[in-house]
Formats: sequence, structure tokens, C-alpha cells
Amino acid sequence: MSGQSESTNDDAAIFDLVVRSIRLALDEPNVDVHEGDELGDLGLDSLGRLSLVVAVEESLGITLPEERVTPSMTVGKFRLLISDGSSSSPTGDFPKWPYRRDVRWIGDALRDRVFARIVRHWVTLEVEGLENLNSVTSPSLFIFNHTDDFDGPVIYEALPLSIRRHMSVAVGADVMRDHKILAFSTRLGWGAFGFSRESPFRPSLEYVGDMLKNGHHVLFAPEGRLSTDGALLDFKPGVGYFVSHLGVTVVPLKTKGLSGTVPLHTNWPQRHSHVTVKFGEPMRFGATRNYAEVTESLRQAVDAL
Repeated sequence: MSGQSESTNDDAAIFDLVVRSIRLALDEPNVDVHEGDELGDLGLDSLGRLSLVVAVEESLGITLPEERVTPSMTVGKFRLLISDGSSSSPTGDFPKWPYRRDVRWIGDALRDRVFARIVRHWVTLEVEGLENLNSVTSPSLFIFNHTDDFDGPVIYEALPLSIRRHMSVAVGADVMRDHKILAFSTRLGWGAFGFSRESPFRPSLEYVGDMLKNGHHVLFAPEGRLSTDGALLDFKPGVGYFVSHLGVTVVPLKTKGLSGTVPLHTNWPQRHSHVTVKFGEPMRFGATRNYAEVTESLRQAVDAL
């Protein structure tokens, strides 16, 4: 009987933790939560479910399989996922070879001496706001408007050498997976890595955190997809969580005039463009759970440039 009593108490404690974590993720301290409620019906979107998983993991010191926490999962099933001991270590395709010193020497030389000539042939480049980078003294997240498949190389060309040589660019994990030659060349020349655009997100977030801790700046497109008409799209809601969770300095930047140079699904520049890359003032956010507000502040900063 004592064993059953202890089990019941453990289940109750886990349920209480789940309820607290859900309320925290929703930022609604008084919302009613029941075992049969589905996470989606409670209002937990992909970001909310990620916040829920992280809160439970931090409280219990475990790792949960984020990909199994779906909108249709009930609170009761989520509790069982914890109490059954179902856990997994985050995994992802994050090769280490692009960051070896010898590889970076070769990749940087190819990018700066060979590919830079291609960029300069197709783009007349003007750079504004370089003075804003003088205060960037620690690894930072550079965010930009994604208007063209050529924006990564153009932005690299606009960056000072001291920052460019320590920069890595986040590319959609699906793109890296489906285009092996592109994946190899971007890893070699731009230290690129795959960033998941769908659940599970946590391995990608943790990897970016590791990159920053190891001295790399990261170039990241918060829209999550290319804008075909050049207009700034809404930022993915997880960007605010991402920035707040990492506590990292963010440098907003914007390209103007680049859209249509290398349109989506083309393999070579289609026209010569006059492009301006403008860097804004670095931004930093304190610990907050108002991720939507952070996301909107970041979008406004890029849009205003």
C-alpha cells in the first residue's frame, strides 16, 4: 500500500508541475488545466510546447523527446511521457569538420578570393552603419531580411573581415538535407549549418548556443523563408524565445535592392543589382517570457533600417 501511495503522490507532483509549466508557457497563471485537455486546445502552439518541454526538463533534469509533444497530446499523456521515463538526447546533423582550423583556412580563402569576385561582378555593393559594429565585442546573432538566395554571400561581403572570419550562417535543415552539393559548399565557404524549420527545434537552438559559446557569430533569417516580392514577412514567433533564452546580443541588418538577383529555385544570378546593406544598432533583451514582444521589436528594428 505504501508503494501505491508513493506512486500516487509522484503522479500528483508531476501533474502539478505540468500544470504550472503550462500556465507559465501560456503566461496565464489562472488557466484551468485538466488531464483530458489537448495541448493545442489549451492554446499551446509550437513555441508554447517548446517552452513547456524546456520548463519540465529544467525542473526535473531530464530530456524529453520534443517531437512527440504534439497539439493533440493530452495533458495526461504528457504527464505519462514524463513519469514513464521516456527520454531521449537531442540529435541533429551538425558536423564538426567545417570549423576545423585547416578547413576554415581553405574555406575562407575560397570565399574571400574566389566567390567574392562573383559577388562583386553581379552586385554593386554599398554598406551603411558599419560604425554600429564597433561595439560588437562578443559573439552575436545577426538577423536579416531574406529576399534572395544571394543574400548570405552579399552580407558576408559587407561584413568587416574581423567579423566575417568568425561568422556561421544558419540554413534551413531541409535545404541542407535535400541539396548535398549546396550543403557541402556552404559549410566549406560560409561555415553553414542546418537549422530546423519544424519540430523538433531544440537541437538547433542548442547548437546555435554552442556556436556562440565557441566564439562564432551567427547569421540568421527570422522570417524562416524567402520573401518573393522583397517585402518583410512576419518573423517566426520562436525567434523571441530564441533570443531571450540565449541572452545574446542581436545585430539587425537589412539588404535593399537585392531581391530578384538570384530568384528562388534558380542556380545562377539573373541580373546585376545595386545593393545596400545597412547595419543597425546592436540590441539586447533581459530575461522575459513575453516572446511575442521581443519578436515584434526585432522585426521593427529590421523594418526601420
